[in-house]
Amino acid sequence: KRTDAYDESLFNELSQAYKEKYNFEWVGMYGFNNTYGIGVRNEIAQTYGVKTYSDLARIAPSLTLGGEYDFFGREDGYA
Repeated sequence: KRTDAYDESLFNELSQAYKEKYNFEWVGMYGFNNTYGIGVRNEIAQTYGVKTYSDLARIAPSLTLGGEYDFFGREDGYA
């Protein structure tokens, strides 16, 4: 098992690139993950008045969802 998968310099590079290109800010890793979150671009949220998951569900058919590969196969994910 590799223990060196996380590289702070790569994370910083990724963070900077996403901030410049997408105005998206990554947060640090917590060492565990048992939850999923959803991010929506500010312009989409403002245009459609998205403030809750219910608001997002209303416009979901017109959006594209991206996520980690396992999210789409998990019973508690997209499946």
